[in-house]
Amino acid sequence: MDVADVTQQSKERLNDRIAAVEALAVAHNARVAGEDDAKRRREELEAELSELIGALERDHKASYDAAVKAGWTARDLRAMGLSVPSKPAPKRRRRKPAATTGETQQADHGSAAEDSAQHESAAHEPVVSHAV
Repeated sequence: MDVADVTQQSKERLNDRIAAVEALAVAHNARVAGEDDAKRRREELEAELSELIGALERDHKASYDAAVKAGWTARDLRAMGLSVPSKPAPKRRRRKPAATTGETQQADHGSAAEDSAQHESAAHEPVVSHAV
């Protein structure tokens, strides 16, 4: 067996493996960069479209209000196939803040002790049979 041939074959195989990993790293970096660019572009487009829709909704409401002021009723306008401006989403109510940790633990321990006491007293009561 020629040691030089074995060594050369091993180096070629290692070089092929290294080239495959190198190509994978390049593809990985391209994918990550592409995803970042797509995310940035999506956010820009969403902001632009949101602004455009807001402007269109404001124009629609102003035109609708002008038609109502000119004497048209909402029913008349709907009968002609015209839409009523959408109302803004209602404001969400704020919830009361949750109990503090100390209050919660005290309530938990109190109810657990009561449950335990009730269970023990029920275990010591005699069983009464009502056979007829």
